[in-house]
Amino acid sequence: RFGLPAVVDVLQKLAAQAARFDPPPLDDRLHNVPLWPLDALLAADLDKLAVFRALADHAADTDDVFDKFLSIAAAAKLLDDWSSQAAADPALRPTFAAAERRGATPAHLDSLLDREFAQPDHSPDLHALRLNLRHISDRIDAIFSR
Repeated sequence: RFGLPAVVDVLQKLAAQAARFDPPPLDDRLHNVPLWPLDALLAADLDKLAVFRALADHAADTDDVFDKFLSIAAAAKLLDDWSSQAAADPALRPTFAAAERRGATPAHLDSLLDREFAQPDHSPDLHALRLNLRHISDRIDAIFSR
């Protein structure tokens, strides 16, 4: 079976391997998460909800903790960009709201982090990702409270 989940699996595994061999500076990892798999998927004009689900599913299914982190960070970036677009353009809000009702939420990604990183972790990368998810959640709340 070769569908979007399989493509995401391959791209994310390649991104994780590449990041292992050429890691960004420790103080800037979250900002240097390899986003080329996400960029490639979105450039192919794929449905954003399907891409989000494939990234989240990959994060849930992989045993590689680094790969899991990168997949969640990519899904967070997708939500961040999508929610910014919905905030700026009211015409995009119904589609975004429908995706949110189907689980494309920061809370879903946070729960994936909780499952894998349940132990207290003082990693700046993990802290930055959780903070980013809170900011995205606040933006989404602001969009729908208007």
